[in-house]
Amino acid sequence: MKNRKASEFKLDSKTYTAGLVLVGPSVKSIADGSANINSSYIHIKDGEAYLYGCYIPIPKTAFKDKYVITNIKLLLNKAEIRQLRAEKIIIPLEIVKISGRYKLKFSVGAPIKKHDKRAQEKEKQSIKDIRCGTD
Repeated sequence: MKNRKASEFKLDSKTYTAGLVLVGPSVKSIADGSANINSSYIHIKDGEAYLYGCYIPIPKTAFKDKYVITNIKLLLNKAEIRQLRAEKIIIPLEIVKISGRYKLKFSVGAPIKKHDKRAQEKEKQSIKDIRCGTD
């Protein structure tokens, strides 16, 4: 599952990987691909990192009531947490499966300014015009 809204940020070239603390049927939900991290963000609170705003529906086969998990603890070591604490915005990029466990890839970034967005759109349009052969 990729975060489509991550393109709205200037991302640092370095990406981090953190384990996810998942409980019971939420693992099955992620395996089905029904999780959504588009509007999620990472916040460091009391020396621990959490993923907020993540939508993971509980599958219908679960015995408990159908509820939605929105806050997930991330597994990072203390040095990484200290390093990330100084950063302003931590953007989740995607959830991947590495050696049988689900991990979250994330990066540090800053929002793209409005004038930067316009410049990117002009550049994309000019490349598109060159490919199509129009002026």
